[in-house]
Amino acid sequence: MEVRVGEVIRIENEDDRGHLVGPFFIGANETLTQRFSSEGTFQGSCTVHPSGQITLTVLP
Repeated sequence: MEVRVGEVIRIENEDDRGHLVGPFFIGANETLTQRFSSEGTFQGSCTVHPSGQITLTVLP
């Protein structure tokens, strides 16, 4: 997944249990809104994606 500095992502978890999405934990029936202020790469586990991994790259 790629985003640019200043952009916002929103992840809605409509499941009845929490999930890891890279560096973020989103609880059951919660929404995460994240604005990125600097570039970088974040890798981590993803309990939603079939591969179990996610990479988020923040571009300038």
